[in-house]
Amino acid sequence: MNIAKCTLAAATAALIATGSPALADDDLPEIEFETQIVKDREDVVLDPAKAYILLQSPVAIPATFFKVPTDEEREIVSNERAAALTKAHEKWVKEQAGYERHLATAQKRNEQPTRTKPIEPTEENFSWIPPEQQMMFSIGPLNRFEKGEGLSLYLQEVPAGEYVYYGTTNLGLGACACMGTVKFEAKPGTITALRYDGVWLDKNGDPIGRGKIPDGVDTNDALVRVAMIIEKVDDAAFDPRLPRDWIRDADLVPMPFVPNWLGAEINRIAPIPGVLRYERDEMIDVQAELAREQAEADRLAAEAAEAEARAKADAAAAAAEAEQAETEAEAATEG
Repeated sequence: MNIAKCTLAAATAALIATGSPALADDDLPEIEFETQIVKDREDVVLDPAKAYILLQSPVAIPATFFKVPTDEEREIVSNERAAALTKAHEKWVKEQAGYERHLATAQKRNEQPTRTKPIEPTEENFSWIPPEQQMMFSIGPLNRFEKGEGLSLYLQEVPAGEYVYYGTTNLGLGACACMGTVKFEAKPGTITALRYDGVWLDKNGDPIGRGKIPDGVDTNDALVRVAMIIEKVDDAAFDPRLPRDWIRDADLVPMPFVPNWLGAEINRIAPIPGVLRYERDEMIDVQAELAREQAEADRLAAEAAEAEARAKADAAAAAAEAEQAETEAEAATEG
């Protein structure tokens, strides 16, 4: 099995390679995120302490996910960034002093300064890889767990936690579901399954079919004329090498926005019945909407029941009062 291990040190090393701020103190805690591909082999051994993501698709595709950081992981990254910012500012103080000396010398000589004024690193402009991107990984298009006619299965071992479908990206190319996607929980000892597909859209954004490019679709505009579909797996996903009782459909939760960290084409997943829909550019959480409607219905029912109870109580009180008045009238007459 190939292992990809993403730690904060690796992420900050990538920052250095691109000319970004220096590493923070080495003794600070690091995010440790380890994921590995489960390859196509006869003897498949799964770790009950790990979680697994099973992705089904009709073709070989790249699919990118990231783990939702815990509060602890966010704090680790925040502390690392703060330490790195302190070091970067200390370096800037020295560079600024050197620049001011250079500027003073140039002015005395009536010359133009040749050095560029260093930019002061601040809380606002200091770049740092966010924890989500540090725990991002792609499944496919290679290393399929199973393949066949119209079938590609990928199986990935991951730490337990919440995961977000980021898009179909490979080496920074592809489409990001930045304007609407889903997240789901991957639990230990469980294979969380979901299926990816694409549906072609007409110029009005209405679905016109899956699979082969339909007539009338401009292939030069393919990335924005196809909607990404996330749905339940079908029977082909239940590979006999996998314990069937481990496999669970992903419990999808809408996410209206994720940053376009990779600079890919911006897209969104298609509406999912019972999960999410759109009103123009706004994602609607169907479950939350149903919950609000149910809460409103419950409120109205409770108000109606309370009004009915009050009416009955008022009627009973009125009847008792009338009976009392009648009794008193009879007593007065007899007297």
